[in-house]
Amino acid sequence: MFDWNVVQQKLLLIFPAILPIFFISVSMKHKNPVRAAVLNMILGVAGLIAASFILKALGMTLFINFFTVFSALTLGLPGVVAMVLFILS
Repeated sequence: MFDWNVVQQKLLLIFPAILPIFFISVSMKHKNPVRAAVLNMILGVAGLIAASFILKALGMTLFINFFTVFSALTLGLPGVVAMVLFILS
């Protein structure tokens, strides 16, 4: 039988290890990679806070915890949009 809890645990171990590698490779393509990385992080956290307030006004919750902040810092706005779409589905 397929156990989803085991899959979730393994993904939660792999996900934080792979995302920084992806983030660094995307940032290195810009003319100023440090500025691009910091801007991506700021926009991600700002989007996370805005999404949390908007969803709270709609009666839904987007918890601010280690996973959501790490996703917002690493993936930026696309990561926040993915979390919101996951909540709305």
